[in-house]
Amino acid sequence: MRLAVAALAAAVACLAQVPAWGQALYPCSQTVSTAAAPVAFGTRAPLKYLEICNAHATNGLGVNATGSVAVIGGAGTRTLTAGQCAVWTLSPPPTDVSIIGSAASTTTACGFR
Repeated sequence: MRLAVAALAAAVACLAQVPAWGQALYPCSQTVSTAAAPVAFGTRAPLKYLEICNAHATNGLGVNATGSVAVIGGAGTRTLTAGQCAVWTLSPPPTDVSIIGSAASTTTACGFR
């Protein structure tokens, strides 16, 4: 449990380091399993900034921002370990993002602007 809390704290700290122009972030955090899922942006889409962090203490998180389905270890998929984050500051950042956990109940910390 302490590892889970530490990983979540690291992920939240990652999101807290957003540049001043991106402080008001829309949430897109979710829990995923070993089946790839799209990042749920709701009715908005990222226009300036996107950050996805692995908030799980031990599971890996695969992130594919190329428009393809995320596969752990697959082409175009970046694997994040506990507390690691992927950040896009290009304008606009990717909006067709797929994520996958290395095991069930992999939590993410996600925000966009």
